[in-house]
Amino acid sequence: MKFKKLSENIHCLAGPFFVFYLVEGRERTALIELGISQLVPQILHDAAEGLGGGKPDVLVAMHGHFDHAGSCWRWKNALPAAELCGTKRAADELSDPDAPAPYLRSMRSAGAAPFFKQLYPLAEDEPVMEPVQFDRILGEGDEIDLGGETLEVVMTPGHSACSMSLYHSSTKTWFVSDSCGMPLPSGRIWPTAFLDGKLYIESIRKIARREAEHICPGHLPPMSGADRNKRFLEKNIEASEKFFSRIAELWEQSGDRDFVLKTINDDFGKDAAPALTFIFKYGNKEMIRQVIDGVQGRG
Repeated sequence: MKFKKLSENIHCLAGPFFVFYLVEGRERTALIELGISQLVPQILHDAAEGLGGGKPDVLVAMHGHFDHAGSCWRWKNALPAAELCGTKRAADELSDPDAPAPYLRSMRSAGAAPFFKQLYPLAEDEPVMEPVQFDRILGEGDEIDLGGETLEVVMTPGHSACSMSLYHSSTKTWFVSDSCGMPLPSGRIWPTAFLDGKLYIESIRKIARREAEHICPGHLPPMSGADRNKRFLEKNIEASEKFFSRIAELWEQSGDRDFVLKTINDDFGKDAAPALTFIFKYGNKEMIRQVIDGVQGRG
Protein backbone atom coordinates (compact mmCIF):
# COMPACT_ATOMS: atom_id res chain seq x y z
CA MET A 1 0.00 0.00 0.00
CA LYS A 2 1.12 3.54 -0.70
CA PHE A 3 2.37 5.38 2.40
CA LYS A 4 1.59 9.11 2.33
CA LYS A 5 2.25 11.84 4.88
CA LEU A 6 -0.68 14.23 5.41
CA SER A 7 0.95 16.24 8.18
CA GLU A 8 3.81 15.85 10.63
CA ASN A 9 1.85 13.32 12.69
CA ILE A 10 -0.77 11.93 10.28
CA HIS A 11 -0.07 9.29 7.66
CA CYS A 12 -2.20 7.41 5.15
CA LEU A 13 -1.86 3.83 3.91
CA ALA A 14 -3.87 3.58 0.72
CA GLY A 15 -4.69 0.59 -1.44
CA PRO A 16 -7.62 -0.22 -3.73
CA PHE A 17 -10.87 -0.06 -1.71
CA PHE A 18 -9.07 -0.10 1.68
CA VAL A 19 -7.54 3.03 3.22
CA PHE A 20 -5.99 3.26 6.69
CA TYR A 21 -4.68 6.17 8.75
CA LEU A 22 -1.98 6.41 11.38
CA VAL A 23 -1.82 9.26 13.88
CA GLU A 24 1.38 9.51 15.92
CA GLY A 25 1.56 11.09 19.36
CA ARG A 26 4.46 11.35 21.76
CA GLU A 27 3.25 8.28 23.66
CA ARG A 28 1.05 6.24 21.35
CA THR A 29 0.14 5.71 17.70
CA ALA A 30 -3.45 5.15 16.59
CA LEU A 31 -4.55 3.08 13.61
CA ILE A 32 -7.84 4.42 12.26
CA GLU A 33 -9.80 1.88 10.14
CA LEU A 34 -9.06 -1.82 10.67
CA GLY A 35 -10.16 -3.49 7.43
CA ILE A 36 -10.63 -7.22 6.88
CA SER A 37 -8.64 -9.83 8.77
CA GLN A 38 -6.59 -11.03 5.80
CA LEU A 39 -4.95 -7.59 5.50
CA VAL A 40 -3.50 -7.40 9.02
CA PRO A 41 -0.01 -8.69 8.04
CA GLN A 42 0.12 -6.29 5.09
CA ILE A 43 -0.87 -3.28 7.21
CA LEU A 44 1.58 -4.21 9.97
CA HIS A 45 4.40 -4.50 7.43
CA ASP A 46 3.59 -1.29 5.56
CA ALA A 47 2.98 0.72 8.74
CA ALA A 48 6.27 -0.44 10.28
CA GLU A 49 8.11 0.40 7.08
CA GLY A 50 6.60 3.88 6.97
CA LEU A 51 7.01 4.58 10.68
CA GLY A 52 10.52 3.25 11.03
CA GLY A 53 9.49 0.05 12.78
CA GLY A 54 6.61 1.44 14.81
CA LYS A 55 3.36 -0.39 15.50
CA PRO A 56 -0.06 0.95 16.48
CA ASP A 57 -0.92 1.10 20.18
CA VAL A 58 -4.56 2.13 19.65
CA LEU A 59 -6.90 0.34 17.22
CA VAL A 60 -9.99 2.29 16.21
CA ALA A 61 -12.99 0.55 14.62
CA MET A 62 -14.92 3.42 13.03
CA HIS A 63 -18.06 1.29 12.70
CA GLY A 64 -18.96 -2.36 12.83
CA HIS A 65 -19.18 -3.36 9.15
CA PHE A 66 -17.04 -6.27 7.97
CA ASP A 67 -14.71 -4.11 5.85
CA HIS A 68 -13.95 -1.79 8.76
CA ALA A 69 -14.02 -4.08 11.79
CA GLY A 70 -13.98 -7.69 10.62
CA SER A 71 -10.32 -7.81 11.59
CA CYS A 72 -10.75 -6.77 15.25
CA TRP A 73 -10.03 -10.22 16.68
CA ARG A 74 -7.10 -10.67 14.31
CA TRP A 75 -5.63 -7.34 15.42
CA LYS A 76 -5.94 -8.22 19.09
CA ASN A 77 -4.30 -11.54 18.34
CA ALA A 78 -1.40 -9.78 16.61
CA LEU A 79 -1.11 -6.88 19.10
CA PRO A 80 -2.59 -8.05 22.42
CA ALA A 81 -1.39 -4.95 24.29
CA ALA A 82 -3.04 -2.53 21.85
CA GLU A 83 -6.22 -0.78 22.97
CA LEU A 84 -9.22 -1.72 20.79
CA CYS A 85 -11.74 1.12 20.66
CA GLY A 86 -15.17 1.67 19.15
CA THR A 87 -18.77 2.55 19.88
CA LYS A 88 -20.90 0.48 22.23
CA ARG A 89 -23.06 -0.71 19.35
CA ALA A 90 -20.05 -1.92 17.38
CA ALA A 91 -18.53 -3.55 20.47
CA ASP A 92 -21.78 -5.37 21.24
CA GLU A 93 -22.05 -6.65 17.68
CA LEU A 94 -18.47 -7.91 17.54
CA SER A 95 -18.60 -9.61 20.93
CA ASP A 96 -21.72 -11.60 19.97
CA PRO A 97 -20.94 -15.36 19.73
CA ASP A 98 -22.98 -15.46 16.51
CA ALA A 99 -21.06 -12.57 14.91
CA PRO A 100 -18.26 -14.39 13.05
CA ALA A 101 -20.27 -16.36 10.46
CA PRO A 102 -21.61 -13.44 8.34
CA TYR A 103 -18.38 -11.49 8.77
CA LEU A 104 -16.32 -14.43 7.59
CA ARG A 105 -18.52 -14.87 4.51
CA SER A 106 -18.16 -11.20 3.56
CA MET A 107 -14.41 -11.11 4.21
CA ARG A 108 -13.91 -14.28 2.20
CA SER A 109 -15.81 -12.69 -0.69
CA ALA A 110 -13.67 -9.54 -0.52
CA GLY A 111 -10.49 -11.61 -0.51
CA ALA A 112 -11.65 -13.49 -3.59
CA ALA A 113 -11.81 -10.30 -5.67
CA PRO A 114 -9.66 -10.33 -8.82
CA PHE A 115 -6.03 -9.32 -8.23
CA PHE A 116 -6.48 -9.17 -4.43
CA LYS A 117 -3.34 -11.20 -3.75
CA GLN A 118 -1.32 -9.29 -6.34
CA LEU A 119 -2.35 -5.99 -4.75
CA TYR A 120 -1.81 -7.24 -1.20
CA PRO A 121 0.92 -9.90 -1.44
CA LEU A 122 1.22 -10.33 2.33
CA ALA A 123 -2.51 -10.90 2.79
CA GLU A 124 -3.53 -14.18 4.39
CA ASP A 125 -5.45 -16.67 2.28
CA GLU A 126 -8.40 -17.10 4.62
CA PRO A 127 -10.17 -14.74 7.03
CA VAL A 128 -10.17 -15.52 10.74
CA MET A 129 -12.51 -14.15 13.37
CA GLU A 130 -13.82 -14.90 16.83
CA PRO A 131 -15.96 -12.79 19.17
CA VAL A 132 -13.80 -10.01 20.62
CA GLN A 133 -14.07 -7.70 23.62
CA PHE A 134 -13.31 -4.02 23.16
CA ASP A 135 -10.94 -2.35 25.61
CA ARG A 136 -12.61 1.05 25.44
CA ILE A 137 -16.11 2.20 24.50
CA LEU A 138 -16.23 5.58 22.78
CA GLY A 139 -19.06 8.10 22.74
CA GLU A 140 -19.80 11.68 21.75
CA GLY A 141 -17.14 14.10 22.99
CA ASP A 142 -14.69 11.46 24.18
CA GLU A 143 -11.03 11.97 23.37
CA ILE A 144 -8.28 9.57 22.36
CA ASP A 145 -5.11 11.02 23.89
CA LEU A 146 -1.95 9.91 22.12
CA GLY A 147 0.36 12.29 24.00
CA GLY A 148 0.35 15.77 22.49
CA GLU A 149 -2.10 14.64 19.80
CA THR A 150 -5.81 14.25 20.54
CA LEU A 151 -8.65 12.77 18.50
CA GLU A 152 -12.18 13.89 19.39
CA VAL A 153 -15.03 11.42 18.95
CA VAL A 154 -18.07 12.74 17.06
CA MET A 155 -21.02 10.41 16.59
CA THR A 156 -22.17 10.46 12.95
CA PRO A 157 -24.88 7.80 12.49
CA GLY A 158 -26.78 7.30 9.26
CA HIS A 159 -24.54 4.96 7.33
CA SER A 160 -24.93 2.63 10.29
CA ALA A 161 -26.17 3.04 13.84
CA CYS A 162 -22.62 2.66 15.17
CA SER A 163 -20.85 5.08 12.81
CA MET A 164 -18.55 7.68 14.30
CA SER A 165 -16.00 10.18 13.03
CA LEU A 166 -12.83 11.58 14.60
CA TYR A 167 -11.64 15.18 14.53
CA HIS A 168 -8.00 16.19 14.91
CA SER A 169 -8.34 19.86 15.72
CA SER A 170 -4.69 20.93 15.43
CA THR A 171 -4.61 19.98 11.73
CA LYS A 172 -8.37 20.37 11.11
CA THR A 173 -8.53 16.77 9.91
CA TRP A 174 -11.75 14.76 9.79
CA PHE A 175 -11.64 10.96 9.74
CA VAL A 176 -15.14 10.21 8.45
CA SER A 177 -15.04 6.52 7.47
CA ASP A 178 -18.33 5.97 5.56
CA SER A 179 -20.21 8.89 7.11
CA CYS A 180 -20.00 10.79 3.81
CA GLY A 181 -20.88 9.67 0.31
CA MET A 182 -18.76 8.07 -2.36
CA PRO A 183 -17.45 10.34 -5.16
CA LEU A 184 -17.89 8.65 -8.54
CA PRO A 185 -15.92 8.94 -11.81
CA SER A 186 -18.77 10.94 -13.34
CA GLY A 187 -18.46 13.61 -10.65
CA ARG A 188 -21.62 12.53 -8.88
CA ILE A 189 -21.72 11.46 -5.25
CA TRP A 190 -23.49 8.27 -4.22
CA PRO A 191 -24.96 8.48 -0.71
CA THR A 192 -24.11 5.71 1.73
CA ALA A 193 -27.09 6.23 4.06
CA PHE A 194 -27.66 2.52 4.59
CA LEU A 195 -29.45 3.08 7.93
CA ASP A 196 -31.25 6.42 7.90
CA GLY A 197 -31.14 9.21 5.33
CA LYS A 198 -32.19 11.95 7.72
CA LEU A 199 -29.60 10.97 10.33
CA TYR A 200 -27.01 10.70 7.57
CA ILE A 201 -27.62 14.21 6.25
CA GLU A 202 -27.58 15.65 9.78
CA SER A 203 -24.27 13.88 10.42
CA ILE A 204 -22.76 15.50 7.32
CA ARG A 205 -24.06 18.88 8.48
CA LYS A 206 -22.41 18.20 11.83
CA ILE A 207 -19.08 17.52 10.12
CA ALA A 208 -19.47 20.64 7.96
CA ARG A 209 -19.77 22.90 11.01
CA ARG A 210 -16.01 22.64 11.53
CA GLU A 211 -13.34 23.56 9.05
CA ALA A 212 -11.88 20.54 7.27
CA GLU A 213 -8.41 20.96 5.86
CA HIS A 214 -8.29 17.19 5.33
CA ILE A 215 -11.18 14.74 4.95
CA CYS A 216 -10.15 11.11 5.33
CA PRO A 217 -12.74 8.56 4.08
CA GLY A 218 -12.63 4.83 4.64
CA HIS A 219 -12.41 3.75 1.00
CA LEU A 220 -10.87 6.66 -0.89
CA PRO A 221 -7.63 8.64 -0.56
CA PRO A 222 -7.83 11.72 1.66
CA MET A 223 -8.99 15.03 0.23
CA SER A 224 -7.18 18.26 1.15
CA GLY A 225 -8.04 21.94 0.98
CA ALA A 226 -10.59 23.67 3.20
CA ASP A 227 -12.54 25.28 0.35
CA ARG A 228 -12.62 22.07 -1.66
CA ASN A 229 -13.79 20.08 1.34
CA LYS A 230 -16.50 22.60 2.18
CA ARG A 231 -17.87 22.19 -1.35
CA PHE A 232 -17.55 18.40 -1.06
CA LEU A 233 -19.68 18.33 2.09
CA GLU A 234 -22.26 20.69 0.59
CA LYS A 235 -22.41 18.50 -2.51
CA ASN A 236 -22.91 15.45 -0.28
CA ILE A 237 -25.97 17.01 1.34
CA GLU A 238 -27.43 18.07 -2.00
CA ALA A 239 -26.75 14.66 -3.60
CA SER A 240 -28.34 12.81 -0.67
CA GLU A 241 -31.49 14.94 -0.72
CA LYS A 242 -31.83 14.47 -4.50
CA PHE A 243 -31.22 10.73 -4.25
CA PHE A 244 -34.02 10.16 -1.73
CA SER A 245 -36.35 12.49 -3.68
CA ARG A 246 -35.63 10.46 -6.81
CA ILE A 247 -36.60 7.24 -5.05
CA ALA A 248 -39.85 8.83 -3.83
CA GLU A 249 -40.69 10.08 -7.35
CA LEU A 250 -40.05 6.68 -8.93
CA TRP A 251 -42.18 4.97 -6.29
CA GLU A 252 -45.02 7.47 -6.75
CA GLN A 253 -44.91 7.00 -10.52
CA SER A 254 -44.76 3.20 -10.58
CA GLY A 255 -45.74 1.69 -7.23
CA ASP A 256 -43.34 -1.09 -8.24
CA ARG A 257 -40.45 -1.78 -5.86
CA ASP A 258 -38.54 -3.90 -8.39
CA PHE A 259 -38.80 -1.11 -10.98
CA VAL A 260 -37.50 1.47 -8.52
CA LEU A 261 -34.58 -0.74 -7.50
CA LYS A 262 -33.67 -1.60 -11.08
CA THR A 263 -33.83 2.04 -12.18
CA ILE A 264 -31.57 3.20 -9.34
CA ASN A 265 -29.18 0.28 -9.80
CA ASP A 266 -28.94 0.89 -13.54
CA ASP A 267 -28.40 4.60 -13.05
CA PHE A 268 -25.61 4.36 -10.50
CA GLY A 269 -24.29 1.04 -11.78
CA LYS A 270 -22.80 2.90 -14.73
CA ASP A 271 -20.41 4.53 -12.30
CA ALA A 272 -19.63 1.46 -10.19
CA ALA A 273 -16.43 -0.50 -10.55
CA PRO A 274 -17.32 -4.18 -11.08
CA ALA A 275 -15.84 -5.12 -7.71
CA LEU A 276 -18.16 -2.62 -5.97
CA THR A 277 -21.40 -3.60 -7.71
CA PHE A 278 -22.61 -5.69 -4.75
CA ILE A 279 -22.18 -2.70 -2.40
CA PHE A 280 -24.20 -0.44 -4.71
CA LYS A 281 -26.99 -3.00 -4.92
CA TYR A 282 -27.06 -3.57 -1.17
CA GLY A 283 -26.97 0.14 -0.34
CA ASN A 284 -29.64 1.04 -2.87
CA LYS A 285 -31.92 -1.67 -1.50
CA GLU A 286 -31.55 -0.33 2.05
CA MET A 287 -32.12 3.28 1.01
CA ILE A 288 -35.19 2.31 -1.02
CA ARG A 289 -36.52 0.44 2.02
CA GLN A 290 -36.43 3.67 4.02
CA VAL A 291 -38.59 5.52 1.48
CA ILE A 292 -41.04 2.80 0.47
CA ASP A 293 -41.50 1.08 3.84
CA GLY A 294 -40.90 4.08 6.06
CA VAL A 295 -38.44 2.15 8.23
CA GLN A 296 -34.73 2.31 8.81
CA GLY A 297 -32.43 0.26 6.63
CA ARG A 298 -30.33 -2.50 8.12
CA GLY A 299 -27.25 -0.29 8.10
